[in-house]
Amino acid sequence: MKVLVLDDSRSVRQQVRGILEPQGFTVVEGGDGTEGLSLLAQHKDVGLIVCDLNMPRINGLAFVDFARSRPDFAAIPVLLLTGEARPELMERARRAGAKAFLVKPFTSDTLLSAVRKVSLGRSSTMPPTSGPAGSLPPGSAPGSVPGGGRAPR
Repeated sequence: MKVLVLDDSRSVRQQVRGILEPQGFTVVEGGDGTEGLSLLAQHKDVGLIVCDLNMPRINGLAFVDFARSRPDFAAIPVLLLTGEARPELMERARRAGAKAFLVKPFTSDTLLSAVRKVSLGRSSTMPPTSGPAGSLPPGSAPGSVPGGGRAPR
């Protein structure tokens, strides 16, 4: 599967690439939402978008809003990355159409688990302490993971 990775941090893009490519994913990278829109137009076979929330020019929420408004991009699942785990951001991301919200820093296992769940069509949200992926039903408390459990720090 081809994954579009958007983050203004080159090191985060390299980290995501380094985790996904050995698992058989093809990664295309961009530094912000503007680049992401251009890359989506060029790569019609993108199956997943991993997108930072806070980027210059077009941020992650605006990017998701735009992607959801276009019939050719609307069905591509989006996993948002952020350094913040504020409840209002998680709710805005869900309303915008993001399928998952992963808090940085994340581990390889956490990213892979979220990518697999999102690419299989199940929502996943990570608590601020980076635990196992789980769905976040509308109105539930951010940071809670159905089924509980925490990954070692």
